[in-house]
Amino acid sequence: MRDHSAYLDLVERLNAYSHAYYVKDKPLISDHEYDQLYKEVLGFESANPLLIAVDSPTQRIGDRPLESFVPFVHSTKLPSLGNMFSKQDFLDFSKRMYKECVEESILFSIEPKIDGLAVALRYEDGVFVSGGTRGDGVKGETVTENLKTIRSLPMKLSKPVTIEVRGEVYIKKSQFEMIKEDFANPRNAAAGSMRQLDSRVAAKRHLDIFVYQGMDTEFESHCKTLDYLKSLGFPVIPDVFQSSNLDDLYSYIKDYEAKRFSFDWEVDGVVCKVDDYALQETLGFTAKAPRWAMAYKFASEEVITKVLDIDIQVGRTGVLTPVAHLVPVKVSGAVVKRATLHNIEEIERKGVYIGDDVVLQRSGDVIPKIVRLHQRNKSSRPFIMPSQCPDCQSDITQIEGEVAYKCLNIMCPSQIKGRIKHFVSRDAMDIEGLGESIIDQFVEKKLVTRVSDLYELTEEDLLSCDRMGETSISNVLQAINVSKTRELSRVIFGLGLSFVGKTAAHVLAQYCGSLDRFISLGYEELVDIDSIGNKTAESLEAYFKSETFLDLIEHLKRLGIDPHESEQSEGELSGEVVLITGTFSFAKRHEIEAVLKERGARIATSVSKKLTILIVGDSPGSKVEKVEKFNAKGANINIWNEKNVKDTLADQ
Repeated sequence: MRDHSAYLDLVERLNAYSHAYYVKDKPLISDHEYDQLYKEVLGFESANPLLIAVDSPTQRIGDRPLESFVPFVHSTKLPSLGNMFSKQDFLDFSKRMYKECVEESILFSIEPKIDGLAVALRYEDGVFVSGGTRGDGVKGETVTENLKTIRSLPMKLSKPVTIEVRGEVYIKKSQFEMIKEDFANPRNAAAGSMRQLDSRVAAKRHLDIFVYQGMDTEFESHCKTLDYLKSLGFPVIPDVFQSSNLDDLYSYIKDYEAKRFSFDWEVDGVVCKVDDYALQETLGFTAKAPRWAMAYKFASEEVITKVLDIDIQVGRTGVLTPVAHLVPVKVSGAVVKRATLHNIEEIERKGVYIGDDVVLQRSGDVIPKIVRLHQRNKSSRPFIMPSQCPDCQSDITQIEGEVAYKCLNIMCPSQIKGRIKHFVSRDAMDIEGLGESIIDQFVEKKLVTRVSDLYELTEEDLLSCDRMGETSISNVLQAINVSKTRELSRVIFGLGLSFVGKTAAHVLAQYCGSLDRFISLGYEELVDIDSIGNKTAESLEAYFKSETFLDLIEHLKRLGIDPHESEQSEGELSGEVVLITGTFSFAKRHEIEAVLKERGARIATSVSKKLTILIVGDSPGSKVEKVEKFNAKGANINIWNEKNVKDTLADQ
């Protein structure tokens, strides 16, 4: 094929065939015929690289991995939704809509809630240009190359329009069956695939997408916009139902719940929306979610199975967790063989013995959970907590005042594995490619005994591990090296310190600014930091006196992990500890926080005696009442309204 117009015609035909196959599920030609035409396109493009069409099917997969993800800033916030779980919740939601809108009749729409990963997609003149994940709703990660691998997503629309749409990336259950050994569930598979730096990896997962929202269109309602998006070629969310009759709407919800497991994708509920955009505008948003939409979450399915045995798992902090081994049973679309029993007190409270029949559900359709005892059998016997760690044979201790039993040997292999898994996790150092099986091999081969050892791994070390080829080794070493630039809050969280979650890690990083300053903190200074209580301060002080912990910090620093948080700005608000609650008409909360930080203020995450200013917007919640109680007991926390904030920001 030498003619450019014939090439463009063939590209258009191939895209039409793909749309029929992936979106409409109605193939127009055989796979073999498609492959032959695809080869013709490749042949033309090889000879004419400057004439490659932007919507050519060959352009869906990049030829080289990205070095890192860049931020994706949403044009408007991509919010999460509030949840409802019962008919009463649904009626309360509709009652609020009528009260706020003062309408005689409101048209609602209901659509399935796909359990996947929310994304935003941008098209310019009908051509797909970029896309990103939800992130915190304000800023996510740019995953354009991975989105291009989704065959059902059009690279070029039927009209040359500029538009932003939002959708849910998912993986079909039938496709998940082929890769289920590597992921906990289809949602994790979809999310993990979207965060691959190499789009060739994402392409192998065969992701899909449903588009559920169009931004700033000329239409007056949600459903009319969906019809328009469908006409542009988007794979639009299916089974959308409209009605003003509450009984009909709730009947549809229950009918859809009854058939949820018949679909080839995970459905964990439905989304109820006020259809009219003008009414949506009237209703507005809370600080976290739109008032005009809520998710109705389906009840978790319950099944009966038998407890075959109960054994012990040792976590990264040494806590022993009883885990029930079950007769395999299908629940909420997945086969479950194990479920955690948390601790000995939980076992006693539920009265579960080995050999019992129990009621099982997947909490949130994800985490297996034994709900209650169903039947005691003749062969049932009580579980007895072992006196020695099943992994390292050290003596087991129950800490005074705690429910948990612990292995106090910090070199216990299970604890080492747990600490490394936590350190490399997404919310910590975010090191791609280090799955459970690879980490297990690191520890078993004694390549890694503490998290800092990861940064001394060599190509030769990785070659000694199973399932590690040349490409995998290169990607892992690159990911480890890239993680050296992670911010201080991630490093602190990644260390897995007792009582230090993501929020506390962020607060400590903002306060300290460096690892050296962090490990120099004493108890008195720690308890004076916002959100750091006595228990956390005592625990941290013990870490800072531990030679083992201090050696770990020094080792990390020598290997190039020594992040410094930007110093707190000086200004007229220096020394003020500020908490913001509610929403504001003139700016978003994170924008207000940014300016306050520039003026020297520290931003708090909760009400405490260290707070000096509470800024109150619309729908503030319970924080105002808490502050008033503190003030009644002698505190002096100033309460600002929107005008106070505006005046302060205007004084720049």
